[in-house]
Amino acid sequence: MILTPRKRFQLETTLFFVASLALVALAVYGGWFRGADRWIYDALIRADAAPRMQDLVIVGIDDQSLEAFGPWPWSRARQAELLTAINQTHPRAILLDVVFANRSQKSADRALVAAAAAVETLALPVIIDAVANRQQLIEVMPYPDLLEQADILGHAHIELDEDAIARGTHLFQGIGSPHWPHITPALAENLGLLNAGDFACAESEPAEFSIQNQRCGYVYAPFVGPPGSFEEVSAPVSYTHLRAHETKTRISFGGV
Repeated sequence: MILTPRKRFQLETTLFFVASLALVALAVYGGWFRGADRWIYDALIRADAAPRMQDLVIVGIDDQSLEAFGPWPWSRARQAELLTAINQTHPRAILLDVVFANRSQKSADRALVAAAAAVETLALPVIIDAVANRQQLIEVMPYPDLLEQADILGHAHIELDEDAIARGTHLFQGIGSPHWPHITPALAENLGLLNAGDFACAESEPAEFSIQNQRCGYVYAPFVGPPGSFEEVSAPVSYTHLRAHETKTRISFGGV
């Protein structure tokens, strides 16, 4: 069969288009360029970082803390003392990124509840975890007396990429349906820094009954810079240093 130049051009163009489309599909399905995508994203984030909040302090449970107070977990009496000391700075809110699922010594539990009750705005995490290895997932809540003191509840999970770096998270997740907001935008909304519509999931049909962790609304985190971009102090730092901050400080207390 002899093709005219025009027919040959049309055939070659069609074959090139089909081959290119197939190659792109294979690249997308196989994730050929994921590494390059992440590298470009990281470069853009470093070049155009989000503005840093000047009134946020991280009180970290780090090596210095463990050396001073002993191995984790610390007694709840100790944690109550630390929470009380932090609260003496009169922060607008405290995000206590520690899970208190079960009761412990009664007097220590009461001390922690009393310290939590004194906080103006307290955010506590809900953790989605398995009962045992590869068994049913459950939502781990703070123990009931402490739960009553929480002004904000939300999940505190992040998502790790294949290179073990966290670049984002799902805005909502929960067992059966994504009913728990991520704790950080929930706290930001409470403080008037976000509107609820800014981090809502798209409307979707209700899922059938499920006991799996349902997630929606994946977003990339607006990083402000490398580790150390926010002021950070160890848990056993002198309370004098904590008191030096302004009265509107937002403080996050948790592991680093």
